[in-house]
Amino acid sequence: MNRVKLLAITVFVAITTVIYAQNPFFATKVGTVLIYEKKDGKGQIEDYSRQTIKTVESSGRNMTISYLYESMDKDRKVLVEIPCKMLIKNDVMIFDLKHVLGGRLKDPKVKIESAAGTPMELPNDLKVGQSLKDAKIIISVSKGFFSAKLDISMTDGKCTAIENITVPAGTFQCHKITQNVTTVSMGKTTLTRAVSWYAPNIGVVKTETYTDKNQLQSRRELIEIK
Repeated sequence: MNRVKLLAITVFVAITTVIYAQNPFFATKVGTVLIYEKKDGKGQIEDYSRQTIKTVESSGRNMTISYLYESMDKDRKVLVEIPCKMLIKNDVMIFDLKHVLGGRLKDPKVKIESAAGTPMELPNDLKVGQSLKDAKIIISVSKGFFSAKLDISMTDGKCTAIENITVPAGTFQCHKITQNVTTVSMGKTTLTRAVSWYAPNIGVVKTETYTDKNQLQSRRELIEIK
């Protein structure tokens, strides 16, 4: 059960790591490593994650960035690996759900059987006040005779501001984006609100999640760039 929950969180974080075509909000230099720290609402460390840029292909208004997303526990032991690709087509970022199938847990008995849904898109000329299209991802996982389906919807997305944000890795000028996130798994529905800040040529700098009662649930910050 905990493995399935971890996968849901990991996939959501991977999806919300986004880019723009002309002015990428994502690392584009091969070999770049970004390390993040996640804390709960009380400030206690929960886990870490690492993102490594593997290849970058570009042509005009199109770009493909391949990277490895790794979710780690609070001792930095890798628990989940997801090879991902960010695609830009005609100046619009598209998260290709097919590449989620390449993800694997550090448990050979757990498999990602299928992935579908509506990809998250972001235009390269996003402005303050502009709304985003709704997105959804549905993933089926199995472990022996056990199977589960994860349904993650991101709605009411909007760019609300451009702000200077300071995190352990430095100070960055960021686009602030808010989204409502609905996760359905094992018959249970969880409602949260995500607030994320994206910096040019870096990507996500900080993400905060809040419960449906507006209580801080977690904070994820960029702590190191290599």
